[in-house]
Amino acid sequence: MFKEKDVAGIMLSSISNQDEYFIELLDSGIKAVMFDQNFMNVGYDAVSFDFYKGGRMAVQYLIDNGHTEIALLAGVVDRKSRQVIKQAYQDTLRYNRIRLKQSLIITLSDPLNKDNKSGDYEYEEGCKLAEELLKQEKLPTAVIAINDIMALGIISRLMDQGIKVPQDISVIGFDNISVSGMVTPALTTINQPSYETGVIATQMLLKRINGLEVESNQVLLQPTLIERKSVRNITMKRR
Repeated sequence: MFKEKDVAGIMLSSISNQDEYFIELLDSGIKAVMFDQNFMNVGYDAVSFDFYKGGRMAVQYLIDNGHTEIALLAGVVDRKSRQVIKQAYQDTLRYNRIRLKQSLIITLSDPLNKDNKSGDYEYEEGCKLAEELLKQEKLPTAVIAINDIMALGIISRLMDQGIKVPQDISVIGFDNISVSGMVTPALTTINQPSYETGVIATQMLLKRINGLEVESNQVLLQPTLIERKSVRNITMKRR
């Protein structure tokens, strides 16, 4: 549709792993900037986020707080960002000589409520993932949620079952959406600078449209840890 309308430029965030779509877009002559998902090292104008570093940061933070039984809860692992976070989770546990338990990697094979366009389905997925977690013979001491919306669903369902966060189980999210600091307990999370992503991607696209030089067409933004109240330090307890 955009090609037919002869638009000047497109900013695109896609969960597709099929490069053919991007090649077709660029061959059409439309200026395009990819953002959000990791499109580094593929030749496109891109503003991406270091999901791997963010994943390692989340796991290491929990380990530094005394946790060794750490679960990863995610929806369908169908996009690069989720695949990379999962890899970072596995690598960080191995680096710290903590045994990787496949039973603590809990994902969904299909998204819930595919037709729900509001985004609420990810909250529902978090609730479903918490239910799967509760089937474990022994609960982990900490959970990494693949994003904040799922983390909120996880916390809600755990607390419905009388499991307190962070007293009984710690939870860390990923994104740092605005509501994360407004809930109880306030969610500890990995900050993904979405506003900065939008600014840089827009500036890059406008320069391309106007024929101006782009200093770097591959920008990789870095994560930061936002410490709040949903993670408990159990180091003293372990001693």
